[in-house]
Amino acid sequence: KTMKGIPAVLQLAAASGVNLAESADTVTNIMAGMGLQASELADVNNILIGTFTSSNVSLSELGQAFKMVGPVAKGVGVSLTDVSTAIGLMGNAGIKGTMAGTGLRKMLLSLYSSGKKAKGAMKELRISAADLSEESGGMENLIRKLEAAREVKGVTAFTTLSTDVFGLRSLPKVQALVEQGAAAFNKQKEAVAKARRENIAFFLEQKQL
Repeated sequence: KTMKGIPAVLQLAAASGVNLAESADTVTNIMAGMGLQASELADVNNILIGTFTSSNVSLSELGQAFKMVGPVAKGVGVSLTDVSTAIGLMGNAGIKGTMAGTGLRKMLLSLYSSGKKAKGAMKELRISAADLSEESGGMENLIRKLEAAREVKGVTAFTTLSTDVFGLRSLPKVQALVEQGAAAFNKQKEAVAKARRENIAFFLEQKQL
């Protein structure tokens, strides 16, 4: 299995400019955190390359972020693509590495809060953990609903309610996603989808042009 994975890791290393050992360590850690199998390595590479070639994050920063959020994302059913896309958008706002991963982890966990204040604020914002499901549209759906809530409530009330749900420390990360919006999330996610459709070779070719 290790030998079979070497060509894929070589491609990842070439695309990222990171040495082979670090590339292998990063991708295997991400896959372990997300509960993915070795047979999914090529697809994972495409997702990661699609992210760091279309947003302001590096492979190393993706690895640092996934270290913080991966197991939680797996636990609540958020896909690798959605997590990677969210990390990419945060990177575009200058929030990177462990800071992005910790913020995203808190954001996801907050939707499962049993606290009375948080639950009340979620009701006001019309959001819930169910918004994260693939059937509902995942992270893009959640961001869209938060955008709508900000429009209806106004910036001040929205900020107060968001703080009640996600906490003061995580608020800038949530705001970074909402400010860019669901349209930007969809655009970033489409870049990842394109990487998967056209395979990693396309991105390697583009880097060499």
